[in-house]
Amino acid sequence: MQEHTFDYLKYIQPSHAAEMFPDSNLSIQELYGDHAGITYNFDIGGGRGYQEVVQLRDDIVLLFGQADLGISGVSHQKISKSDWIHVQFCIEGEGYEEIGNGELVTTSSKSCIVTRYDQDSVITREAKPTNHWRTACLFFRPECFSKYFGIAPSALSNSLHWMVDVDPTGAQSIIIDLHPMATLAINDMFSCPLRDSARRTYMKAKALELVSVLVHCLKRSDLDDSHALKMSAQDKACIEEAQKIISTEFEEPITLAQLARKVGVNRSKLAYGFKAIYGTSVQAYWRDVRLNEARHLLQTKGLSITEVSGMVGYADSSCFTRAFVKKFGILPKYCRQNAVDSHIDSHQVPV
Repeated sequence: MQEHTFDYLKYIQPSHAAEMFPDSNLSIQELYGDHAGITYNFDIGGGRGYQEVVQLRDDIVLLFGQADLGISGVSHQKISKSDWIHVQFCIEGEGYEEIGNGELVTTSSKSCIVTRYDQDSVITREAKPTNHWRTACLFFRPECFSKYFGIAPSALSNSLHWMVDVDPTGAQSIIIDLHPMATLAINDMFSCPLRDSARRTYMKAKALELVSVLVHCLKRSDLDDSHALKMSAQDKACIEEAQKIISTEFEEPITLAQLARKVGVNRSKLAYGFKAIYGTSVQAYWRDVRLNEARHLLQTKGLSITEVSGMVGYADSSCFTRAFVKKFGILPKYCRQNAVDSHIDSHQVPV
């Protein structure tokens, strides 16, 4: 089991990375030429992984990473200079952390954890050996919610003002489900083909997107669903089943009425309930899922546009192209070209 101590404020330094992974086969690459972005490729005991760190400002760090084999370990994080907010979006992976007041917070797949740490505390984390882990984190001072991300304190309920209060509040945490829009944004970060300053700007945009989704979810978690929309536990389970279907079954088009019958809920409750839970309509969500899947296939598989359009449920490739351009602002063929360029460019950061 690996054990190390680190400080987010030094995470961007290659020498600090070498200290964090002393027994690994580690390769380090600076991304922007000004020490504001760095990637680690590491191999620890047969577990291979990749991590990217972007310093958006002196007091905001974005990092995301993945590993394809089980890696367990204990880490200790130093909190220096002030209280800090840590937002962890966990797509895959399990573990726990002790946040400084004796409270133990469990990390699980498909979760988002927001934690506030006290100045000068040391946080202990342990990662469980799982087959895969894939996460993204934002680490920033509380005042950045309004000064950088543009989120006013009034956007959060009184019970969550510890996220934005500049005065010490003590260690705090909240766990919510990972929103599908956050998952899509994180996957976009891993597949980003941009380099140099354009890449950093892209990552800033994705950080803003993640915080926007987070605030949306926090506000939704404060709502009393029984007042906004009467849904039973069975209704919610049916709507969640509908979300799984449209997130995985791409090839065959399905109407709202057909989907409602398939999951066992009436069409109106599915329409209104889906928007209440996921923040968008069934049709818009399904369209975005299909188009994001199409972009992923174009960027990674090198398939033709006709092949990809059929795989995501478009009978006509010209209709697919119009929808793709409307969502992403570029023709699908340029994503294919990026995939070809990525294969040729041997020094490109792996995705």
